Amino acid sequence: MELSGQPNGICPLVNHTTLTYDTCTSWFHDNWAQEKIYLEEKLRASKAHWISIVTHYPGNCVEPSIKAMMKTWGVDMCIVGHTHWNIISQIGDEGQTCTASQPCEDRPIQVLAGGGGGIVSEGQATPTNEMYGFADIKLTKDTLKAKIINWKGISPTNYPAEWNLKRRPKINLGETSTVSSVVL
Repeated sequence: MELSGQPNGICPLVNHTTLTYDTCTSWFHDNWAQEKIYLEEKLRASKAHWISIVTHYPGNCVEPSIKAMMKTWGVDMCIVGHTHWNIISQIGDEGQTCTASQPCEDRPIQVLAGGGGGIVSEGQATPTNEMYGFADIKLTKDTLKAKIINWKGISPTNYPAEWNLKRRPKINLGETSTVSSVVL
């Protein structure tokens, strides 16, 4: 069995620990659990006016315990990558649709900023799509505006208008909010 190009299922040293095929999965799961505890500690201690979480994988924004933390602590934006698309969205609850023209005030936006490199992408970049490019984000004291700019320097024609959102309340700042308990 080969793991990470190493013979006999042995991973290189990670934090002075040799991982085997049998221990690799549990190592990642344990680290993920520790990172969620760390995230909640930092969110709980934050006195920031705006809060963003940055992660690599888009699925992290909808992972149930992360989603609950973002709601509880008033996270305004979850910035992710992984793909080469550039998309701004909100994850609604079942049966709820959040759009740029009708955003959901009780949840953060997810900014998929996939303008990075790589020789292989999910599709061909065109002047009218959102493949490659960046997100233009503007913050004022109480509002967040965000839109996609593609590799050609324009907002894609098939992409919705600019998102305009109010800053989400922060319980750490004494602002009222509907707070749910966080379960890790």
